[in-house]
Amino acid sequence: MQKIPEMDNLGFYDMDADYLMDGSLPEDLSDVDLSDIPEDVLEQLMADYFDNEYGDNEYGDPYDYDYQPGPPPELDYLEHFKACGLPTLQQGIQIISPILLCSICVRLLAGTGAPKVLVHLLSLGMGVVCLYLFFQSSLHYLLTFSLLGYSLLFLLDQTGYPRKGAASAVLCLLYLVTLELFVAEPTEWHKVRGAQMILAMKVISVGFDLDSGLIAEFPSVLEYFGYCFCVGSVIFGPWTSFKSYLNATSSTTVNFRWILSGLFSFALSMLCLLLSTCFSSVLFMNTEYKWLHAYRDALSFRTSHYFISYTSEASATLVGFGETRVDNKISWNFPVARPWKVELPRSLGEVVVSWNLLMHNWLKTYVYKSSRSLGQFPAILFTFMASAMLHGLNFQLAAVLISLALLSYIEFGLRKKLSSAFSACISSRACKPECGHQYQRFNPAVLVLNLLFGALAIFHLAYLGVMFDTDSELQEEGYDMQHTLSKWAHLDYASHYVAIATFAFYWLI
Repeated sequence: MQKIPEMDNLGFYDMDADYLMDGSLPEDLSDVDLSDIPEDVLEQLMADYFDNEYGDNEYGDPYDYDYQPGPPPELDYLEHFKACGLPTLQQGIQIISPILLCSICVRLLAGTGAPKVLVHLLSLGMGVVCLYLFFQSSLHYLLTFSLLGYSLLFLLDQTGYPRKGAASAVLCLLYLVTLELFVAEPTEWHKVRGAQMILAMKVISVGFDLDSGLIAEFPSVLEYFGYCFCVGSVIFGPWTSFKSYLNATSSTTVNFRWILSGLFSFALSMLCLLLSTCFSSVLFMNTEYKWLHAYRDALSFRTSHYFISYTSEASATLVGFGETRVDNKISWNFPVARPWKVELPRSLGEVVVSWNLLMHNWLKTYVYKSSRSLGQFPAILFTFMASAMLHGLNFQLAAVLISLALLSYIEFGLRKKLSSAFSACISSRACKPECGHQYQRFNPAVLVLNLLFGALAIFHLAYLGVMFDTDSELQEEGYDMQHTLSKWAHLDYASHYVAIATFAFYWLI
C-alpha cells in the first residue's frame, strides 16, 4: 500500500489494526469468503462502520464529497516551539559546540604566550579533529588538497616562478573539477564542498600574497597547515588571510569582551537557525499566492545562510580574529555578513557585498582586480563565474550567480544614469554627505525612488532564492538544472523578463 506522507507523519499507518477492527468485524479475515456478498451490501456495511466511528467527529462524513472543510486550526505557537524550536536548538548546540570549544582552546594556548610552533600545531590538530567529526571518511579529500597546494607553492617558490597565485588557482580548479566529476560520490562531495571551497580560497590567497610580497617569507609547514586547518574557519568559514591568521595566533589578549563577543555571535546563529527551521515553515500557511511562498522559501534559505555566517563569526572570534585596539581599549569585531542590508536592501549591489563580506573581499582582491583590464562588465562576469566555480559544478548556483551579476550590473548602470540626469542620490551605493547632488537622500522623491528600487531587489531575491528549498533528496546530492528551471518556470521567469525590460530602458536613455 502506498503511504500518504502527510498521513504517515501523523502516525496514521502506525495505528493498531485491532483498534480499527473494534470487534465489529471478524478478528481473522483470512478464512472469510467475501466473494459471495453482494457489492451493495458491502458498501452499506462499510458506510455504517464509518458512520459509527467517524460520523459525528470534526472531520465530517468521509463519503460526503460535497463536504467543505472549515478553516485550518489556529497554530499553537507554544506547542510549535516545543515540537520544533527546542529540538532544533538542542541539535544546533550539539553540532556547533565542539568547534567553539576547540577554538577557545587554541586562543587560551596563544594567550599563555606559548611557542608559536605549539599554537600552530594545536590549530592544525583541533581543525583536523573537527573535520573528522563532521566529514569522517571524506577528510582525506581536504588533506590531499592541502598537501598538493603546499607542494606546488614550495616548488614554484624554489624555482622563482613569479605567478604563484595563478598557478595555485589552476591547481585548485583542476582538483575540484576532477573530484566532482570523476572521483567523489555526489552525496559525499556535496557534504564536503563548502570546506573545500574555503581551503581553495586559502591556498589561492597564499599564492597571490607571495607574488605581491604581502607574505614576506615562505610559510613553514606548521604555519601553512595551521592556517589551512585553523579550527575557527576550517568547516563553516570564513575565509581569512594568512597574515590575519598570524596576527590572531600571535596575540596574547584574553578578556571578557573576547568571550562575550564570541558567545553573542553564537546566540545570533541559533536565532537564525530557529528562524530558518521553525519560523519560515509556518509563514504564509493560509495563502496559496505563489510569490508569498517564493519569498518564504527564499527567506528560509537566507536565514540558514545567516546561521552559517554567525557561526563562522563566533568560531573565528573565539580563535582570536577581529581584535582591534582604539585608545588602548581592546574590542572584538569580525563581521561576516550584514543580514539587515540583505533583507532591507538599497540595491542588489549592496546585497552582493553584505551577503558575505570576507568572500566579497577575496573575490575583489584576487579575481576582480586581476581581471579589471578586460573591462568593467567582463571583470564582473568573470568574478561571478569564479565564485560559481568555487561553489562547485552546480547549474543552480551558476545560474543564480550569473543572473545576479547581470541584474546587479543593469541596476547599477540604470541608477547611475538616473542619478546623473536628475542630480539625485539614487545610485546603487549611498552617496556621501558631500556628494554635491541637488536632491539629497531625505528628499521625498529620492526616498520613494530608493524604496522602489529596494522593493525591486527584494522581488529579485525571492525569485533567485526560491529553488533553494529543503527537499532532502535534492539537498544531499545538489540541485540540478531541471529543478532550477522548474522553479523559475513556476514564477513565469518574471525576474528575467523584468531584467530585460530594465536593460531596454537603461539602453534607451
